[in-house]
Amino acid sequence: MQTKKNRKLLLSIIFSAVFILVVAFAFGIIFLSDKNEAKTVRVEGTSVSTTDPIGDKDLLVYLGDEKAKNEILLVFDYSCPYCHQWTQEIYPAVDEFITNGDVKFRTQSMVFLNETSLKLAELDQNLKRNYPGYYFDVFFTLMSSDMNEDWATDTYLNHLITEYELNRDTLFEEPQFDAINVTRKYTKALEIDAVPAVFVNGNRVENPFSLEEIHSLLK
Repeated sequence: MQTKKNRKLLLSIIFSAVFILVVAFAFGIIFLSDKNEAKTVRVEGTSVSTTDPIGDKDLLVYLGDEKAKNEILLVFDYSCPYCHQWTQEIYPAVDEFITNGDVKFRTQSMVFLNETSLKLAELDQNLKRNYPGYYFDVFFTLMSSDMNEDWATDTYLNHLITEYELNRDTLFEEPQFDAINVTRKYTKALEIDAVPAVFVNGNRVENPFSLEEIHSLLK
């Protein structure tokens, strides 16, 4: 009788020990898996593989030396007041880098906010393709203007077109690429969730209004 009790006790001890080892082993695998996974976590939005998901060189209009070692890309919406603020407050410092030959600067308009965003994004694309030499003149005029009730109206744009002696039909024709589809491609490729979004050499600036951060990403 005592032998049977001892055997039962021994079996119980062995079973418990095996159970503990199995649980510990399983926990160890999970722990190591979590640990390894933590090592491979990438901070989303810090860098992108390309800043040109469209792949049309005619739309890559630069301000500055195209051979400059640094590229700054501003992704914006014409109807975004913060984008206007960036252009008026931050760009002047960026312009110093451009003047020094250290930076080439380009923009990409998005359709995020309203019908005016769409209208100006289409005009923006046609302007780059047909009048690249006038692109930044028109861009800065639009972005430096107060967004009052007259801004971006047909009267306003017609005056702008006349001032720069551009062809209205060319600027308002349907662009080669659908502006909303372009917006989707940039949003996906660059992981954009808000504008203005600034990229320096493919690295996203976490705070687009931080000149210190922009400068830190330059080569």
